Amino acid sequence: MQKQIKAAPTIVYPESDGKPMAETDRHRKLMMNFIFMLENHFEIEQLKEKT
Repeated sequence: MQKQIKAAPTIVYPESDGKPMAETDRHRKLMMNFIFMLENHFEIEQLKEKT
């Protein structure tokens, strides 16, 4: 007799907790700048790998 395997429950991750992304405008700008720098860094790394 074979045991039936049950599917794992679907986990739903919230997109927002309803709180602001940063405490102040300065924090938000810094976070956005860091995100932009990381995106550029990894884009450049991918271009280097292709050549």
